[in-house]
Amino acid sequence: MSRDTAFDQHRPMLLGIASRMLGNAPDADDVVQDAFVRWQATDAEAIDSPRNFLATIVTRLCLDHLKSARRRHEELRAEPPDAPGTGVDPEQTMALADALSAAFFVLLDRLTPVERAVFLLVEGFDFSHAEIAAIVGRSEESCRQLLRRARQRLATERPSPRPRGGDRKIVRRFLAACIAGDVEGLLGLLTDDAVLAVESAGPQATYGRVRAFQRPIRGAAVVARFLVAVQRQAPATIRHAVVESLGVPAVLMYERGRVHSLLRLELEGGRIRRIGVAVAPVP
Repeated sequence: MSRDTAFDQHRPMLLGIASRMLGNAPDADDVVQDAFVRWQATDAEAIDSPRNFLATIVTRLCLDHLKSARRRHEELRAEPPDAPGTGVDPEQTMALADALSAAFFVLLDRLTPVERAVFLLVEGFDFSHAEIAAIVGRSEESCRQLLRRARQRLATERPSPRPRGGDRKIVRRFLAACIAGDVEGLLGLLTDDAVLAVESAGPQATYGRVRAFQRPIRGAAVVARFLVAVQRQAPATIRHAVVESLGVPAVLMYERGRVHSLLRLELEGGRIRRIGVAVAPVP
């Protein structure tokens, strides 16, 4: 088997690792291309397992990229389930929500780069702990601990594709009222003591055109006006998907392949009593 053929055989796996690690298709392509260059420059006789050798190169390149991005406070980008302008209903494609979904990338970003690598290599590509230890340069026991921590952190946070029927209708009405600028419609959906609060925000994160607010916004009227004001600032390229996150219905907002924010709606008696906002950092 030629070197090019061997590389092509493993290319889908390599792209899968890179895209899940980085959440960005162009960066994943660059990493795989860099791996190809290094593959060509390596003595073939010194390679026992092309699969493990290539996975090691790609994983370490991704780790370097993630660590550099975090040092620069750059955002990890997430490919949405579909691209703007394709005519595909984002809510239909969100039925496939899992490790590849934009919502799940928001959660993956809470893991350290090494935790993310270990978790994805086990869950997505069935590498053994011994293989992963060699790939990330840690002991097997360390990798087991990293995997355990990652699973614990994500266990209660993994988004489900769709909220339940009744909740879904409320979320649709909420989203429609926000987009239409319908303050009265929002007041009918919010409890009188409704709260809007930031739950997660990276460095330099913004919501609308202002820095992510530090204190919760309280009261149905204030929350409704704030939501309408933010929506009026949103560009036409913003897309929405209705998902479930942390056991409650949510609205995922993304633009041109980049997650913007995730709004979690906690309901009480058929009305929204709390909106938790996870805001992506500024790229």
